[in-house]
Amino acid sequence: MIGAGILRAPADVAARLPSPGLFLGAWVLGGIYALLGANAVAELATIRPRSGGQYVFVREALGPPRNVTDQQPSMDRVIGEVCQHFKVTRAEIASVRRTARVALPRQVAMYLIRQETDAPLAKIGEQLGGRDHATVLHALSAIERKLREDVTMRETLTTLRARLTGSN
Repeated sequence: MIGAGILRAPADVAARLPSPGLFLGAWVLGGIYALLGANAVAELATIRPRSGGQYVFVREALGPPRNVTDQQPSMDRVIGEVCQHFKVTRAEIASVRRTARVALPRQVAMYLIRQETDAPLAKIGEQLGGRDHATVLHALSAIERKLREDVTMRETLTTLRARLTGSN
């Protein structure tokens, strides 16, 4: 962390600053900066409570490592299967419309793309109408919640996964 550097080498910092007041000010600012960073990590940990620390957050943002050997469906294939299942067009799923007829298939597509490919959040959002990573995160959370509560949603995802892997 940048702000934590002053806590590690205060003698070097004090030697470079002309007055004790500046040294104390830099020390306090560095401490505040470190606290803000720790607060951001703590907030992420409450949103995504899985073990692994910062690795989990980086993986959520960037996707899994590129050396995945299994054959993965493309984002276009996932979107196509979702559109066919829900009887919506690609234009509708990427549109700005938020009706349940379009929003649910869009969220399912975001969830399946995230689960079945190595695409990062930003790329998924871009593919589905230019949405940002926060929108994709919201969709992932919404579908995870529905999976816990709704048997029909679990069946839908099982069907779609089977079609994507060719085992239907």
